[in-house]
Amino acid sequence: MKLNAGLISMKKQSVNKIQNILWFLLGFLIFFNFYIVIIPLAKPPRVTDIIGCLFIASVFLRLNTIMRMKVHIFDFLYLVALSLWLMKDLLITGPESLIITFRWIMAFMVGLVIAQLPFQSTYRYKVLVGMIFGAAANVVVIILQISGYFDSMVALGLGSKDSWYANIGSSIRYAGLFEYPNALALVTSISLPLSLGLVQEFRKPFWVVIVGFCITALGCGLTYTRAPFIVSCLLMLIWLLNGQKKQTIRKVLIVCAIMSIVLLFGMPGGEDRWSDNVYMENNKDDRLASNMNGLGLLISSPFGLGALFKDQVSFAVHNAYLQLGLMAGIPFLGFTIIQILRAIQKSISLRRSELWVALTLAFNFFFEEHLTNPTIVILIMWIIFAPKSLVDHEIGTLDKSKPIGMPPVR
Repeated sequence: MKLNAGLISMKKQSVNKIQNILWFLLGFLIFFNFYIVIIPLAKPPRVTDIIGCLFIASVFLRLNTIMRMKVHIFDFLYLVALSLWLMKDLLITGPESLIITFRWIMAFMVGLVIAQLPFQSTYRYKVLVGMIFGAAANVVVIILQISGYFDSMVALGLGSKDSWYANIGSSIRYAGLFEYPNALALVTSISLPLSLGLVQEFRKPFWVVIVGFCITALGCGLTYTRAPFIVSCLLMLIWLLNGQKKQTIRKVLIVCAIMSIVLLFGMPGGEDRWSDNVYMENNKDDRLASNMNGLGLLISSPFGLGALFKDQVSFAVHNAYLQLGLMAGIPFLGFTIIQILRAIQKSISLRRSELWVALTLAFNFFFEEHLTNPTIVILIMWIIFAPKSLVDHEIGTLDKSKPIGMPPVR
């Protein structure tokens, strides 16, 4: 009997280790979202496309179980809205747009699973840590691209053939795993809110915040991007003013260390992007004009123009909210904004990671179009479905022993 009990215990430990590795890999690969170049397509799928397909397959494999689950009415309505958007795009713009809308469907599944992971569970911790490591891996990729290995990186799936480039003085803005530099900067900057969540939710040491900020500063600096860095500094200020008095001294020391790093290496994007008044004025005028043009187009087309709306216009709107409205319509946009605000409101008192991630996304969405980036779409789905799990945690209804959505490892 003792031998059998020992074998059972060893088997459980092995299964737990495998599950922990899988959850870590999920978080890591959401951020380290490389192309699977061995699939012979003109534009190879990303690893999150495969993950999304596996999650959708798991739904059908466990359909009987899922049909008995209590599903929040919002989750169902949002899936219906996404399906309607997909069908409308198919009718309006044809199958070319399906890759964007289908990624939203897959992101729905992945984001829903992350949102329902039990509060302070080992699985949730592994996912969050995996995301931070994935952000750090993105920094390694762009360093290799800048060092002259861009073509080799693309051949391995660690870069896009369709990357958009711009020159800042004599320097080239590389984009890492993504198609434009601002996307990489935002993905790496998410490491800061995740590190703040680890400190508050899992009581990790305060130096974790410095690690998160360093990843953010490197991502923004190497891509010559300003907005995510500004938002990160604003986030640090909010964090500094939030919490108990006994933590204030440690927070001040961390902020001083971070400011020392900034002074040592300089502001992301180079000094010219922060001090050249002519450049900054032109950039402001261009963005304001594109925002107003996008707003006018949205008002004239309140139900959206489809996922490929950019093929119908000659300008970038430089705003993710306008981007979503032009893709899916004002009702879908309003629904999404309400859920982001609900996630922020519900997570303030619970001190969960969703608060900092939601704030980071909400602020950054004012400065660039990010909602065709599959990594960001998954994160926004996590935040959109967070309010229900936050409420469940608040009233103590989550079963902390059973993570929802991923089939058991056998």
